[in-house]
Amino acid sequence: MLLILRYRFVSFINKIKNLKGWKRLKTLIFSIVSFFLLILLYLSFLRILKYLKGVELIGDLLIWKLSSMVFVISFSMIVVSSLIISMTTLFYSYDLKFLFSLPVREDNIFGDKTISTVFYSSWSLVVIIMPYVLALMKVNGFGLGFLVSFVFLVVPYAFLAAVIGVIFSLLLMYFFPNSKTRDAVWILSSLSFSLVYVALRFSKPEKLLRPDMLGVIANYLSYLQAPTAPYLPSWWFTKALISWSGSNYSNFLFYSFLLYGSSWFLFWLLLKLSLKTYLKAFSGSQSVNQKKYFYKNPFEFKFLKFSELKDLLAFFYKERITVKRDIRYFSQIILIIALSMVYVFSVKSLPLDNYEAKNFVSFLNITVAGFVVSAISLRFVFTSISSEGGAWWIVKTAPVKIENFLFAKLIFYFIPIYLFSMVLVSVSNYYLEADLFMFRLSVFIITVMSFVISVFAVGFGSIFPDFNIENIHQVESSYGGFIFMAASVFYCVITATIFSYPVRNYFFCLYNPNYTFEKTLLYSALLVFLIISFLSSFFIFSRAVKSLKSHES
Repeated sequence: MLLILRYRFVSFINKIKNLKGWKRLKTLIFSIVSFFLLILLYLSFLRILKYLKGVELIGDLLIWKLSSMVFVISFSMIVVSSLIISMTTLFYSYDLKFLFSLPVREDNIFGDKTISTVFYSSWSLVVIIMPYVLALMKVNGFGLGFLVSFVFLVVPYAFLAAVIGVIFSLLLMYFFPNSKTRDAVWILSSLSFSLVYVALRFSKPEKLLRPDMLGVIANYLSYLQAPTAPYLPSWWFTKALISWSGSNYSNFLFYSFLLYGSSWFLFWLLLKLSLKTYLKAFSGSQSVNQKKYFYKNPFEFKFLKFSELKDLLAFFYKERITVKRDIRYFSQIILIIALSMVYVFSVKSLPLDNYEAKNFVSFLNITVAGFVVSAISLRFVFTSISSEGGAWWIVKTAPVKIENFLFAKLIFYFIPIYLFSMVLVSVSNYYLEADLFMFRLSVFIITVMSFVISVFAVGFGSIFPDFNIENIHQVESSYGGFIFMAASVFYCVITATIFSYPVRNYFFCLYNPNYTFEKTLLYSALLVFLIISFLSSFFIFSRAVKSLKSHES
């Protein structure tokens, strides 16, 4: 096992050393952006904790109650994340066949994959918690020792949560040895996360920060003093930090021993369990249920009498079947629906009392909706080209036009993205009570924006394809994905800038009835917007066709 870990470490070092050119610049840019996002998180947490600290009598209780809730939620998220990731690392990782061919015991291979799962499922959540801990230190005046104690405790805390997820994954695949089990886990995990996220937002947690709610909070002193999930390791983690902050080092050592002892014992138990279950679970995961398929005449084939549409319809049919068979699309659609519900609810909950403010937010909502459409297009449309993988050579050598291949993808993905954007904008405008002018303008703009962003996604996905990917998420984080997002965001900003002048003129009319609305200004903005949209789309699409034609598989 030490040899495998050494191999992982050397591979990681070599990957860092081989970063050159744009990859090094991309890594630097992402690092800077991530750093600023962490700073924003820190400032947000700092503001919340300062407010809670200022509450008389129960300020400290509120802070530690909030901390315990943060830690129990993060613990649960690591468990779910580990459950999902372990399904891939333990049973579908690309190097498993090579590792099983080596004279290495299966528990060593299992241990290596478990450690990989622990890292990938917990590092991002630990990084996100760090700004909260720093804000906690700032508000309470804790010294550097508190940060050292957090780092000392977070290792077994995250390790224990991830190991629990691996145990669930192993037992599920052992008792239900089928590739469909992984699909069910993805769906159920996405559904549970979405329900929790929606329920948390709909509970309106911002009410706790309202001064008029303090009387209600004071009635729950017993609740604030009670432990949050006392039998979970997240409470041991919280109690250890409380003990350190209160200089109660004996309790700190006790809870530290509980965390470290439980994590290592559970890991040892997991390795022993893997000796009897892992091979059977792995073997079963490679099989599928035998199912009888009955041929049905596809919808697209009804239009094959139009000879000029044969290639387009065939690719459209292929894309529809591919999406239907990939369960990952459905799990992510569940998350998108949850995020959309929270977005609309947040718009509805905005404290807007006057007519002008609602219309102004309606205009800003167009740009925000464009950002959302760009993010969804990055995941579904941009990656659709690279997801062809090793089968790209079939398209390349087939007697079909690349234009039809790209146009079929564009139409296939544009339809649901357009419907999603229309629902998002229309429902938001309904709750904002936007007037007819802003409603029509926003619907028109989002229609054009959805199409152009879809063209950008297909185009940049074709200009920067990667048909040798191991994980589709690698395509999203590639430099091509970064360029696509930058171009889409720039297009959204340009759109908002173009229409800001006629919209401002319209707002002047709302404030001053004597002010005349200049229709020529609106028509000029529409013309400029359409010209920029058409030229940029045409340029990107033609570049995409040339790129794929010259690409060697």
